[in-house]
Amino acid sequence: MSGNVFEWCHDRWGDYSGDAQTNPMGPTSGIYRVIRIGCWGSDAKNCLVTCRGFYSMAFPCNYIGLRLALGRHAPDDTPCL
Repeated sequence: MSGNVFEWCHDRWGDYSGDAQTNPMGPTSGIYRVIRIGCWGSDAKNCLVTCRGFYSMAFPCNYIGLRLALGRHAPDDTPCL
């Protein structure tokens, strides 16, 4: 799902290994975070949900937002992340 602005992702920007992975998180440190770059002002080719870019959280930006989501609780009542 694409939104009105670019979206911050929890993942850090970096190289992935060549191994098959499910939901890779990227490196554990670094100054750049992954952003989803499809938004209202993007070209059609950049509106795919798989299209990513990067940006440093150290610099303010008025066109990068975030998506809030509430997970369901596991059967033993521990929160799901």
